[in-house]
Amino acid sequence: MSMDVTELENGSVLVKVRSKRGTGTRDQDEVTVETTFEDLDEAERKSARVNELVAERMADAREVGNSEEAETVGVPSGTENDSGPDVSKVYLGEGSRISGWVPLPKEVVFQEIAPRVRKSEVDDEHVPGVQVNFSEDVPTSGWTEVDAEVVSEEIEPLVRRHRVDEN
Repeated sequence: MSMDVTELENGSVLVKVRSKRGTGTRDQDEVTVETTFEDLDEAERKSARVNELVAERMADAREVGNSEEAETVGVPSGTENDSGPDVSKVYLGEGSRISGWVPLPKEVVFQEIAPRVRKSEVDDEHVPGVQVNFSEDVPTSGWTEVDAEVVSEEIEPLVRRHRVDEN
């Protein structure tokens, strides 16, 4: 996911977020959300909603353009992608009882884990959090600080139950 922030002459801020899945082939999906805010503070306050829109639009684009021949792409460097096209990976950071890149069914990542991550993102430094990341095929890829309680009580059980590796 890439983001461009431009300050306009009138003091407002233009934010453009682009998410792309694929490698330039016919099954590539790309979504761009562009919006203008009064100032940088407002843009920062509403950044979670902009990311949510990108994720929703990418999911919609995948539903429309998803084919049986689609490949899993964008797996983070240093990970193996031998699990097949219906697999995405999640990484739970320090504070989690699960470590490393864990392969999971794409459906579980998109429908159950990613929405919990988006809803439970913490900005308050007084709330304990765990860093969570996804393989690049997931619209919310990138490090996100997630409420530690949600990670341990909701996300970890999903990961344990649905992981597709032998661990």
